[in-house]
Amino acid sequence: SYFSIATSIISIPTSVKIFSYINTWASGRGYRGSNSSWSFFSFLICFCFGGFTGLILSSASLDIILHDTYFVVGHFHTVLSLAATYGLLMAHYFFLPIIFSYSIFESLSFYHNILLFVGAMLVFYPMHLAGLSGMARRVPEYADYFTPFTIVGFHGTLLLMLSTLIFIRSFNIYMSN
Repeated sequence: SYFSIATSIISIPTSVKIFSYINTWASGRGYRGSNSSWSFFSFLICFCFGGFTGLILSSASLDIILHDTYFVVGHFHTVLSLAATYGLLMAHYFFLPIIFSYSIFESLSFYHNILLFVGAMLVFYPMHLAGLSGMARRVPEYADYFTPFTIVGFHGTLLLMLSTLIFIRSFNIYMSN
């Protein structure tokens, strides 16, 4: 099928981008261990995991089975929404202190990043498992069999909300240089 071939072809330049990102980070010197670096690694893990699930969807036989399940929802959100979120976080942690001459409370930002990563994995990874188990999307009511997946996702959402509160609080802890 056309979409299977297109998805497989998309994986080649995406792999080149990932290796370019890693090489750029490895050749840089000043920002290792910073919040930008932790956001970069979180992005890298999420994007590679989402890319791997995209390769699973590129198989025509599996795509027919998984197309209308939560596997596609989990893949889409893992790749696109987390990539955009971590891109904004990297820009926030790197450029805001430079532009506005602020220093960031590093430990609070680190906790935010860890909670965001764990919460996002707890929300989106069960979506993949639920999709593999046959949980259809666009259905108003689900069988009780899928309840554990939604409970884990709910707890991940609570962690995401907590990480957002920590992120908002970090704006109040900025200190001028």
